[in-house]
Amino acid sequence: MDQKNAEKARKYYEQEEAIKALVERMDAQLKSHGVDGCVERVYGEPGHSVCEKAKEEKVDCIVTGCRGLGKIRRTMMGSVSDYILHHSHVPVMVCRTPDQYHSHHHRHHHHHKNKH
Repeated sequence: MDQKNAEKARKYYEQEEAIKALVERMDAQLKSHGVDGCVERVYGEPGHSVCEKAKEEKVDCIVTGCRGLGKIRRTMMGSVSDYILHHSHVPVMVCRTPDQYHSHHHRHHHHHKNKH
């Protein structure tokens, strides 16, 4: 194996290990909060793959995050959470990180004058 392929293989292995560790941490978080669920890794087109896995596993609901893309970027690229919302056969909860919530809240916060 030449140097370039060895480097690619090393990076691939590191990414796989990081993904496995992330899934294990998320699974542990579910259990520590008493949530009866599991974290599943899917392959292929993300939104479609999540919806198909949900059907296969006969889940009650899907919980997903969002990256907080702006409206223009989301329109151009599409959104995995939007796809899941529109194609899932079960209820979907889309969660923001605290940073995304505060950023969104401050952008859309309106100040109202008190009328006496």
